[in-house]
Amino acid sequence: MKLNAKDILEIFVNTADGVFVVDGERKIIFWNKAAQNILGFKAKEVLGRYCYEVIAGRDKSDKPVCSRSCHVLNLIQRREMVENYDMLTHSKAGDPVWINVSIVAVPARQKELNAVVHIFRDITRKKGSEELIQELISTIKLTNRAENNTPFAKISPLKNQPKPSLNRRERQVLRLLAEGASTNAIAKELYISWATVRKHIQNILTKLGLHTKLQAVIYAIKNKLI
Repeated sequence: MKLNAKDILEIFVNTADGVFVVDGERKIIFWNKAAQNILGFKAKEVLGRYCYEVIAGRDKSDKPVCSRSCHVLNLIQRREMVENYDMLTHSKAGDPVWINVSIVAVPARQKELNAVVHIFRDITRKKGSEELIQELISTIKLTNRAENNTPFAKISPLKNQPKPSLNRRERQVLRLLAEGASTNAIAKELYISWATVRKHIQNILTKLGLHTKLQAVIYAIKNKLI
């Protein structure tokens, strides 16, 4: 049984992952519901536009991944394997979004759909966790070098001093911060506004007598608050 272009696209309509398809001119010809949910753009807002203008992806070194001379399409044209990759893009609201992308090239012999399928999923929280872990490692290394001259020393409570009391919502926010969630991600997770999340974070820092979210996470881990 042969599949035509319409059949191929129908496969991706209701997938949980975001999917967009570009043609040989690098214009977006398909954008599924999950793509809208992840990035906020409706299909009618992106169809017919160049993918590198909509996605504008960059790598961890802030170098462009998406451009007019697309590296991925060049590999496909040379019939080379394209491994999945991570890139930083943005939502319609302008929020940074990390996505992991897998590529499926539709062979040119299928003239009805000479295109490249991009399947992606949101890994923003995972990336945030990785960055937080790296910060924790760096802080611990500094602590080992100079125990009394680092921010880490200021994070430990005095002996016999009672632990600060955080309410249930503040502990939820602190737990999500420890998982690497951004302020916007926490707001979505807890169904509260961005401003409310900011207020909770400020309350946490005030109660703990700290200055940064990283210090708060380290304190919470050391003192088993989360």
